[in-house]
Amino acid sequence: MRVDIPVLKLLVAMVLWAGGFIAGRVAAMNLMVEEAAFYRFFLATIAFYVFCRIRNIDLSLRKAEFIPLLALGLFGIAFYNLLFFSALKTTE
Repeated sequence: MRVDIPVLKLLVAMVLWAGGFIAGRVAAMNLMVEEAAFYRFFLATIAFYVFCRIRNIDLSLRKAEFIPLLALGLFGIAFYNLLFFSALKTTE
């Protein structure tokens, strides 16, 4: 039986996505919500940076892009992670 690469990539993405909820539940029970959100974002940032360096992707920003990107990171990523871990901590 031959497994196609796109199917394998989808399977890996599905397992990682589901694993995020399981790891999030464990982290939420053992860490403060803010701490768990910080570690999740920090580890994702390191992984993204390494991925971009391996693929030679330019990460430079223009000054005009910095403030909107900072706002998106704060409202989109930080608040999502805070609410995500708060929900995992307070639900059964």
